Amino acid sequence: MFRLRPDAAFTLKSETSPTKMLDWHEPGPPPPLALDFIPDVPGPVICVGNQHDSGGAIFSGYIRLKVFKESTLSKLSVHVSLTEKFSDPPIHGCKDCSSKTVTIHDAEVLDHGSAHIVEQGLHDYPISFHIPGNLPATYIDKHRQVEYHLSLRADITSSPSPVHFTTPFTVARFCPREATSRRLRGYSPCFVMDMVIPAFSSRNEKFDIQIELRTRDAYSHPPRAFWEPRTITWEIIECVQELRLPCPQHSDLFKEARCRPLKETRTEIFGDELNLLHQGRTEMEILSAGTKRFTLPAHIRRTVTNDVTTIKEFKVWHEVKIKVLYMYTKPLPPEDKSDKEVTGTWDVRCFGLGAKLCIGEKHALQEMESWDEEIAPAYANIGLAPPSYQG
Repeated sequence: MFRLRPDAAFTLKSETSPTKMLDWHEPGPPPPLALDFIPDVPGPVICVGNQHDSGGAIFSGYIRLKVFKESTLSKLSVHVSLTEKFSDPPIHGCKDCSSKTVTIHDAEVLDHGSAHIVEQGLHDYPISFHIPGNLPATYIDKHRQVEYHLSLRADITSSPSPVHFTTPFTVARFCPREATSRRLRGYSPCFVMDMVIPAFSSRNEKFDIQIELRTRDAYSHPPRAFWEPRTITWEIIECVQELRLPCPQHSDLFKEARCRPLKETRTEIFGDELNLLHQGRTEMEILSAGTKRFTLPAHIRRTVTNDVTTIKEFKVWHEVKIKVLYMYTKPLPPEDKSDKEVTGTWDVRCFGLGAKLCIGEKHALQEMESWDEEIAPAYANIGLAPPSYQG
């Protein structure tokens, strides 16, 4: 029985090579200070209004330095960035093609070119910067991911490497109060379609598009034309437009290969074709995989995602298309009978309606009427270090 001494170095011995001793990798000295960021208002940064008319928001807080021993700062900077990641980049395996980073704010908190001595204790530096209103909200789906990060850097004269701190934050969008839904209506000789869609949807929320189909009274006074819908084709189309550009390193590779522009539009169609067999005046039967009956008005409900627009030309929008095939049901007098009645090509009419939907985004706190108390005051960046105190 034997055991290794914990205080002895581990050695490797072999008959063909001399004894080798593994070096101990002792950790270097800890940094003399630590960085942290405390926002003035907890929660997401809220931009009021849509991307076209929003004035943006103020993101404010203070940088906290926890100094363990007296140090000399040569630089203290803040960097705010937007990162957009792609699930299907032009070149797989390339980091630059898989993500794009945009700098929103980059500034130095301390006076540039001069050293600042910070004593042991806590030091707070208030900062504030503007988030433009046209930036996209924080977003995650199967195609793309939009993230925001705040990074801090402190350069210390007595330390060979700078001290870094990075934290993510969320940008949300709040739209003013409006009606909870918008209604679109389409008419035909004997058919009415009502479509109800939400005015706004929350971030990463799936919402319902409701379509109501019903017939108009063909025997009212004065009598209308005797047309009845026989086939209804409804489609809710979710369109995704994506511009995928390679990084500068691979742009020449695409030119040599004569690749087509990487501006793609993908569509996902939710729809069905309803064959209507009238029984009486209100009931109709749908001929599909499983036959079922229901009574007019018919309600169609489909859950889709909300609209998205990012700075890199990634867009998601929705369209609705309804096409109805009608049959003329008024019997002809006996003396007017002809071959046309037998062929049935003269008594068909098609009616179509298309609409492009625009669904804005709202924040989960949309019930609040005023944001005056939620917006933090704008602080000016402070050049000199504030008085220190023992923490």
